[in-house]
Amino acid sequence: MGKSAMSKMKQYLAKLDALSPDQTMLKSSKVLLFLSGSSHLESASLTAGQLKFLEQICPSDFSVVPSNFPFNQRFEHERQTQVSLLTASVSNIRYYWHTLYNSRFQKALQQHFSPLLDVEEAVIICKSSGLNMLTQWLEGLGEENIPFRLRVIALGPVSRRLLNRKDIDLLVIKGRKDIYSRCLDGHLADVIVDSNHFDYEYREDVKGLVYDWIRKKVIKIDVISVPFSGHLLPTLTLVKPLLTDPRFQIRVITGCQKKELVEEIGFDCLALFPERPTVMEDIANTPQQSNPLITYQQFRANSRLIPEVIDELNRIWQEGGKPDLVIADFVASPVGLISDRFGIPWITTIPSPVAIECQTTTPTYLGGWKPHQGVLYKFRDALGRQAIRCGKKMAFALVRKSLGDYQNFKLYREDGTEAIYSPYSILALGMKELEFRDDFS
Repeated sequence: MGKSAMSKMKQYLAKLDALSPDQTMLKSSKVLLFLSGSSHLESASLTAGQLKFLEQICPSDFSVVPSNFPFNQRFEHERQTQVSLLTASVSNIRYYWHTLYNSRFQKALQQHFSPLLDVEEAVIICKSSGLNMLTQWLEGLGEENIPFRLRVIALGPVSRRLLNRKDIDLLVIKGRKDIYSRCLDGHLADVIVDSNHFDYEYREDVKGLVYDWIRKKVIKIDVISVPFSGHLLPTLTLVKPLLTDPRFQIRVITGCQKKELVEEIGFDCLALFPERPTVMEDIANTPQQSNPLITYQQFRANSRLIPEVIDELNRIWQEGGKPDLVIADFVASPVGLISDRFGIPWITTIPSPVAIECQTTTPTYLGGWKPHQGVLYKFRDALGRQAIRCGKKMAFALVRKSLGDYQNFKLYREDGTEAIYSPYSILALGMKELEFRDDFS
């Protein structure tokens, strides 16, 4: 590198060091920005075409950042400076080298990217070596998940490191005529367009691709379970792989006693009845050995709690917005009621599928009947199924009044299926080989 180039870089780094974080342009809760290598160290201005590109693809609830790095009000970003293609190429090569090997510049990257850690959501259009700058900054953050939602669109990327973090949604667009990205970058292209290295943001097909991709919907899921390990943990194990998938936003709603455990696993958690942290455990855990009277008292206590749970979920979804999907443990019976009222599809998870009534085979709850062949056993099973159904209806009649506004709830749908289980999907968390039957109703 020549002395003149070294001198310009030192002046540039001095300017970066002198910038105040208070003047950052990354202050909105949701930001859309354009990041590329610098073709002119004295200005961070975007071209008119790049600004137009950002404005055309920007979602209504996002703010466009009208500057390249360092995204600071005090660094010149309004005056557009024309440079030759050769000068721009040399400058970008120099910038690429400093990104990888200049510790002072790496410190500046950390300083001026760090305001992103306070935003709610960011979409970054990384052109060429802009992705190299971003991966350098992410490298300094370590392996922990970043505290905001980040989506990256790489246009003809040239980066030494691969961006393969599971907590970042990435779209890679490369051009058939882009020899730089094809030869100097290892990212696989999600989309290949008829572009060279310099005109991605000026192409209508690229604008359309990016516009649609940014608006991909994030699916909000509420997982609801009683705070008992045998119910909660199997369901969390089921949805845990979605934690690192940026397409999903998962919240767990359960009792206070399990909030800390749920958050340690990595989920956001909302605790029900924080003023009564053991209300659900107190119903289940009795000082005396269980007997029919205690079982009936537990049943009554549970039924009195149902309207409170429904009212609490109603408040949560009205104030914070309803989810797109609810996944509920099978004993969280109020969830289906309130989900149907809000028009939210819901899925039942059940670690004990034997609890679901059968249609033609040997029923459960009757002391461990075993399946047998023969007319008499078929008659026995039919009587048993009717006895189970009548018993449930009688028990429900005893507690109906305690349900308040939900007294009109019916245990069975018109097609005969049990209304406490989802009509959409039931996930049986067991081994099919251990089940005597598969005719669940």
